[in-house]
Amino acid sequence: MSVKSVGAATFDRSDSDITLSQQRRDETTWLAMLHNWWWEIGAAFVSAVCMGLILVILALADGIALDAWKLPIQPNSLISVFTTIGKSSLMVPLAGCLSQLAWQHFASEPRSLDHIRVFDDASRGPWGAMELLVVIGKRGYLARLLAIATVLALGIEPFAQQILEFGNRDVQHAVKSVEIAAATTYQSRAFRNDELSVPRRHTGQ
Repeated sequence: MSVKSVGAATFDRSDSDITLSQQRRDETTWLAMLHNWWWEIGAAFVSAVCMGLILVILALADGIALDAWKLPIQPNSLISVFTTIGKSSLMVPLAGCLSQLAWQHFASEPRSLDHIRVFDDASRGPWGAMELLVVIGKRGYLARLLAIATVLALGIEPFAQQILEFGNRDVQHAVKSVEIAAATTYQSRAFRNDELSVPRRHTGQ
């Protein structure tokens, strides 16, 4: 128990009250974070769902023939769609975190004002992310990690197209005899022998 004396009045505050007050502050902090970052959290959730759906498609398509696929959309098309949605959703929290890290970058020590532009460009795409890796150097390991993730995101879609492979394989048929149709003669309607006529050569006297 803690006792505080102010003038002639004395206030007693138990440890349980302090703990309850701390819990309320923590709850308020979490609610404020969810309110401010709901868009980024939702985008990260959508990206995780898309990655999970890709794993489900790969599990369903593994070891089966392409003709046995029952859905009207081919597995490659589904993977391409979910990869595009997942990548676009993943870039939303990456951009938001890079923009927020710009203020932390300036809070530690005085920096050049041009670093604001560098962080802003890094949140917009891979080219700005590569510039951030060059400018800030070894400082800001979290910002460098997010910048590397932004650059590596360029290879998500090309590599996703190489996940599925439909190769040829030899299958032994139970029937031993095989018949193959073959054409021995060909007759065209545009060219008939009975319609051919050789013109006669006339000689004059």
